[in-house]
Amino acid sequence: MSDTAKRIAELEKELAESINGYISRKVIKGKERFYLQWTENGKLKSRYIKAGELEQTRALVERRKSLQAKLKKLKATPDGVKSYNLKRKAVRNMQNITGTLMSEDCVIATVKNGVITDADERLLPLYLKRTGNIEGWLASRAIDSHRTNSRLLKRAVRLRTTDDIATALAVNSATVTDRYWFKPEGSSAVYEDIRFKENYFAELALRGDDTIDTRLKMFTHQRDVLLAQMEEMRHTLETVEYKCWYYETAKAAGTIDVPRDMADEDVPERFRAIRRELKTIPQE
Repeated sequence: MSDTAKRIAELEKELAESINGYISRKVIKGKERFYLQWTENGKLKSRYIKAGELEQTRALVERRKSLQAKLKKLKATPDGVKSYNLKRKAVRNMQNITGTLMSEDCVIATVKNGVITDADERLLPLYLKRTGNIEGWLASRAIDSHRTNSRLLKRAVRLRTTDDIATALAVNSATVTDRYWFKPEGSSAVYEDIRFKENYFAELALRGDDTIDTRLKMFTHQRDVLLAQMEEMRHTLETVEYKCWYYETAKAAGTIDVPRDMADEDVPERFRAIRRELKTIPQE
């Protein structure tokens, strides 16, 4: 994280903890009264400010304005814009993360759109027990970009991203230090498929070019696992697309007899192979 990004995070944290609203002056029955007013969930709320608290409240309101101005100025810098874009990208990426957290082949939690649900508290990693922050946990499992030969490692798995979460997910968030990993929704992978059978990361970091052959074997295996998963997903999608065509045709004809009894040459070419494969199923 850059110095600018760190400062932005600090300011945002301080703003989140600071007083929110503005001071409103009212005269009620000839007496001057001051209220702190703010909007919450679309509704205007207010709190009476005691005479002895007025100056302190004013100082806190001004402090918040100062923080907002500093944050706005910082976000307008090139580094600030880059940090903001990376943050938005990270949020979008997390919303696309759905699957299960695993300990070897035991499910310990479900992740839906980047949020942990149905967790087994006994088996969760300590970090997740304390924070519940799946984003931080995933990021912590990526190789440190300052570590020796980290660029070689990313190059070996054809990673072009600097995003820690994407880096971790490229290897199912597996590490050599524990048996936790992330299983994407729809994947049939088991722990044996994704685990590092030797401490290859340590070898890479410590020995560099001396372990090129070993590293190549490791990442060739990981590539083969990912390609197998992609092929499985492709086949599933092909089946679903065929089923969509099948029932759209049946709906238009008013009966499933039409697509069921249709000659192969009348079926769209891209569906013929999957149709023949599914012919063994008694009813479609």
